[in-house]
This record gives sequence, C-alpha cells and structure tokens, in this order.
Amino acid sequence: EYETSMRELATQAIADEPEKGWIAASPYIDFSVWDNEGLRTIYVLNVDWNNDRPHNATLLLNGKSFDVTMRPQLINTIRCSANLAVMPEGNTSDVLSIQEKEDSWIVTCQTTGNDTIHIYNGVSGIIDIRRLPEAGIHRIKVHEFVSYK
Repeated sequence: EYETSMRELATQAIADEPEKGWIAASPYIDFSVWDNEGLRTIYVLNVDWNNDRPHNATLLLNGKSFDVTMRPQLINTIRCSANLAVMPEGNTSDVLSIQEKEDSWIVTCQTTGNDTIHIYNGVSGIIDIRRLPEAGIHRIKVHEFVSYK
C-alpha cells in the first residue's frame, strides 16, 4: 500500500512536467531537470556503463515526443522554453536563451568552435539541425513550421 501511494503521489507531482520538457523513463537513461528564469535545463546521461554506444531517449515537449540520441559517458544538455528545445552536440556550446516571438523563436547560443545544434519544435513536431560554423555568440531564428535540413 505504501509503495502504491508513493507511486501515485509521484505521478501527480510530475503530471505537468512533460509539457515543459521531460525525458520518458528508460532503463539506460537518467536525467535531472531544473528551471531558471524561464529556461528549463535537462541534463541527460546515458547510464549503460557496460557498452560504449549511444542510446535513444524520448524527449517529451508540449504533447510531442522526439527520439534524441544520447552519447555515452557524456552529459547531454537540452534547454527548453516556450515549446522549443535545443541540444548542442558539443559539450563546449551552450544555449543562453530562447525568446518566443509571434511566429518564431530566437535562439542565442555560445560556442567555442564549430558545432551543431538540434532543435525540437513542440508546436509543429519538426526536428531541425543547424550548423554553427565558428566560435562566438550566434542568434538563430527558428520558424514554427519550417525545417532547414
């Protein structure tokens, strides 16, 4: 009875979290979430210590589901805001902000070299991939229903 009650309470406590960005339960994926000034950070770790291979995690965002490849032995960082999630491939890049506009978002990223970011659109369900060609601060406009692949 205690275990059942705890599961019910935990389920209720996280009921609204998938709308804002969440990772579905998986045997090989652990994650941690924190919110700060309108930007949600999800740290995702591939915990299959016996194999040096990537595993897919399922990112939940605004009723949409996205398969996201999690590299082994590295912390993967996803930033979410306003129904958009962005994940840099490199560990030396960071998403500084996601600003919602009328029909688009402005994503500001900082990089120490060239990198690639994966953009998960919680409105349209589109996954977009953008190349950041050099070190610096980059402002990227993302339209609601357009993919630039």
